[in-house]
Amino acid sequence: MPLLLIVLLVSSALMWAGGVILEIIFKQRLKQAAPHLVAELTPGLLKKSIAGDLKATAFILKREYHSISNPKFVKFCEFYRVFTLSWFVLFGITITSMLISFASS
Repeated sequence: MPLLLIVLLVSSALMWAGGVILEIIFKQRLKQAAPHLVAELTPGLLKKSIAGDLKATAFILKREYHSISNPKFVKFCEFYRVFTLSWFVLFGITITSMLISFASS
């Protein structure tokens, strides 16, 4: 396995772990900044649900957090959005590299 592929896999795994931590922080800050959205976006602060994750991700990617009048929360969401988009790109590059590597061997 080429060194570049190993670096990409490790980087993707570390960014995934960072995303899990950011998701927990997001849910906690959402509870403080907009309690009326908590039930809609998150089934529980630590309880995992695919539907809840998709709603929360869509909330971030569509920039719906701008409707909340808490500048610190909006700034955190902007960072979380950039982080999530960066992870999507890195994950796509990793999968593509894996497919190319396995196809050529």
